[in-house]
Amino acid sequence: MVQLRGELDADRNARWKNDAAVDAKLDAQIERLTTKLTADKRDMARVLDEQRQLMTGADFQRVTAHMREFSRVNDHLLALERWLHSEFGQVKRIFQTMAGDVDARFQFVLVELANGLKAWHAAQARQEDELGMRVQDLEDATRAVALAVQRKLRALEEVVPLEVQARQKNDDKIRRPLVSPSTQANDEIRAETKRIKEELDALQVWSAKHAQECRQFFDFLNWSMEDSRREIVVTQCLDDVIDQIVEAHALEKICAVEKNVSGALRQIEQNSSAHTKLLVQQVKLREGSDDYHDDRDFIEETNEPLQSPLEPALQPVNDDLGLEEPSILDL
Repeated sequence: MVQLRGELDADRNARWKNDAAVDAKLDAQIERLTTKLTADKRDMARVLDEQRQLMTGADFQRVTAHMREFSRVNDHLLALERWLHSEFGQVKRIFQTMAGDVDARFQFVLVELANGLKAWHAAQARQEDELGMRVQDLEDATRAVALAVQRKLRALEEVVPLEVQARQKNDDKIRRPLVSPSTQANDEIRAETKRIKEELDALQVWSAKHAQECRQFFDFLNWSMEDSRREIVVTQCLDDVIDQIVEAHALEKICAVEKNVSGALRQIEQNSSAHTKLLVQQVKLREGSDDYHDDRDFIEETNEPLQSPLEPALQPVNDDLGLEEPSILDL
């Protein structure tokens, strides 16, 4: 069990290290995403500067260039969405692989413990069988000794009255001490019987204690297996909940980014069409006017300062990503 606990601690430390590596990887990817967004913002600022140049009489072909830039930004956002989906899928696969590895290791440990317990139980059963055979042999030997003692006692019961009669007749030929050796033999037999009985009692006590220890160990093993199963179920539930939370949060972020970018693109297209119409009017006024300076004054009076439509649209994205940039035009 100490080895199992050490292996579980090692697995837990390895899991923490893997989580730290995954967090570091996610932080690096977030930094890359922030860098890409900053570059996209700079590109947008450059595009807006070019639109300002359009207001001063630049060529109409830059409008198509702006549209190409916006389509490139849209492609970047789609690629970013696909990359986020792939990264979250990879993280989910990593967690599933870790859970499967931990489950397989734990199942292997349980199988090894079960095999060891079976072998240990078989060895204990063999020892108990051997002890039972020895006890049976001792009982047979004790029974044989008791039968021999009974036969000797019967012989003594037949001989003692004859000896008493001979002593009463003062027969000196039959004065051999017959009772004394039989008494010593009886004492030895009683001592041996007592010793065998004590050994049998000690063996019974040891067998009862051993059976109780075996029951306690099996109860502890069953409790450990149930606790391990509960831990595995809880770990799987937590992994599923974490996966659901991560997927829901990622989908919310992606939906918010798509809404903000689509709104920004619509506003930019509207402003681009309005700027194009204004430039056409300015060109017509320049062609139909005789005085260039008067037309220039008219254009300067009718020209309004350009405002960035991406600032209100990208503000929620900056807030979600934690970017503290004042404006796209400041870049």
